[in-house]
Amino acid sequence: MMVFNQAVLVLIVAFVFTPVIAGIVRFIEDLRFDKQVAQRTARMTPGAQPLVSIVLPFAGDVDRLQHQLDIMQASLTYQRYEVLVMVSAESTAILRRLRQIVAQNAAVRVIEFTETTNSANLLSQGAMFSRGEFVLTLPKNGVVSGNSLEETLALFMTDINGIPAAHVGAVMLETLPRRADNFATTIA
Repeated sequence: MMVFNQAVLVLIVAFVFTPVIAGIVRFIEDLRFDKQVAQRTARMTPGAQPLVSIVLPFAGDVDRLQHQLDIMQASLTYQRYEVLVMVSAESTAILRRLRQIVAQNAAVRVIEFTETTNSANLLSQGAMFSRGEFVLTLPKNGVVSGNSLEETLALFMTDINGIPAAHVGAVMLETLPRRADNFATTIA
């Protein structure tokens, strides 16, 4: 009977204290990771900032696009970014207005696809046209604002569990073929 009671006591201790100890260890690791992210964010001076390419599929409304770009330009605290607006088979009037937007803002590039394609394909092709070290894809009508880019980059640039931060990349298994008829061109 005594051996049985000791076994029950060991099981109770194991089931009660193991999660408590694991929770304490996890809490300490989270504090350490958050501290690393905060330190990395604080060290991101404009000269040390990697270029971020923000890929945005065009929703068909030039005024809405101008509003999105104005919000990003006014509120982003991050300095080194470019915006790639991915356009699929639009009219010449819309392309003319997009050229005006590009002329007003040096951080914006418009990539025109001469054939109709879906948003997912536009985003993956936008990654191919990007110049940045990091690529951020947004949905149609999406914006990024405040210090969200710094916080996101700090996560990618922070060592995790003693392992140095690795280069982040994306693998696209299928891409649109590049054709001789200028399937995609940059509007400048």
